[in-house]
Amino acid sequence: MGTRWFLVRNRIIHFVNVNKTKVVVFKRGGRLSQKEKWIFDGEHLSVVNSFSYVGIMFTNRLCLHKMAENMTDKWHRALLKLLSAFSYNECIPYKTFLKIFDSKIASILLYGSEIWGLTCMQCTESVHVAACKRFLNVPKYACNNSVLGDLARFPKYLDSCKRCIKYWIRITRMPNNRLVKKCYVMMKLYDNNKHTDLATFVRKHLYKNGLGYVWELQNVQDPKLFIYNYVQRIKDQYIQRWRIECANNSKLKTCYMFYKNSYYIEQYVYDIDIVKLRRILAMFRSGVHCLSI
Repeated sequence: MGTRWFLVRNRIIHFVNVNKTKVVVFKRGGRLSQKEKWIFDGEHLSVVNSFSYVGIMFTNRLCLHKMAENMTDKWHRALLKLLSAFSYNECIPYKTFLKIFDSKIASILLYGSEIWGLTCMQCTESVHVAACKRFLNVPKYACNNSVLGDLARFPKYLDSCKRCIKYWIRITRMPNNRLVKKCYVMMKLYDNNKHTDLATFVRKHLYKNGLGYVWELQNVQDPKLFIYNYVQRIKDQYIQRWRIECANNSKLKTCYMFYKNSYYIEQYVYDIDIVKLRRILAMFRSGVHCLSI
C-alpha cells in the first residue's frame, strides 16, 4: 500500500508514500475512537472503510457480499463491451457466445471466489441470467428457469462452490508449517468456539450436501475423483430444484414442462440462426408471448 523498497550500499531502505497509504481497521462495527490515530514518520494516515487489494475488495467488516459486488461491477462492464461487439453480427453461434463468455467474463466473476464462493450471491446470478436472456433476445421479465433450462446453463454459484472446495482440499493437504495451514487451523478452532469464518461455511456446506464425513476426516484420498462426484451431486440437486420450481410456476407447469423432460440444450438453439425466429420460439417456450390462452 504505497511502500517501495530500495537497496542502497547493501542496506534495504523503504519509503512510504503517505498520500497513497490507507489504513483499514477490521472490526465488528461501530466507529473508531477519537484517540485511535495511525501515524507514520510523524504524518497521519487516513483510515478508510474499504480497500481493493489484488483485485479483491476488503471492508472493515470483511463483508463477503462487498467482495462479490465489486467483481460483479467489473463483470457487468465487460459484458456490455462483449455485447456491443456482438451487435455488429446478426446471429452469434451458441458455442461461440458461451466460449467467449466463460473465458472472458466468467473468469472475472469467479476471481476470489475461493473466499466467498460458498455464499449464493444474487448479484452474480443476475448478470449471468441477463447474458443468457440477451443471447436469446427475450425480455427481462422472461422466466429465468426456462432460459437457463433451454441453454442448459448452471448457476455460477455451482462453479464458485467447486473452486472453494478445491481450495479447501488444497489447504488440508498442505504441510503444518505453512502459514496458510496455520491460519486454517486457527479458523477451525474459532469455528469450534461458535465463531463464523471460512471453516464454518465449508463445514456447513459439506454437511448440507451429505459429505459431513469428509469434514470429520479432514482428508481426501483422491481429490480429482472427489471433485467430480461433488460437482455431479450439486448439479443433480440443482436440476431437482429446477424441476420443482418449474412445476410450481403458473406459466411453465402447463406447457413448458410438458415437452421439457430433461436438462439439456434445446435443438433450436443450434439450428435456428435467425435472431427474430429464435427470439419468437424462446418467448413462446418461456410463456412471455402475446398469444391469448
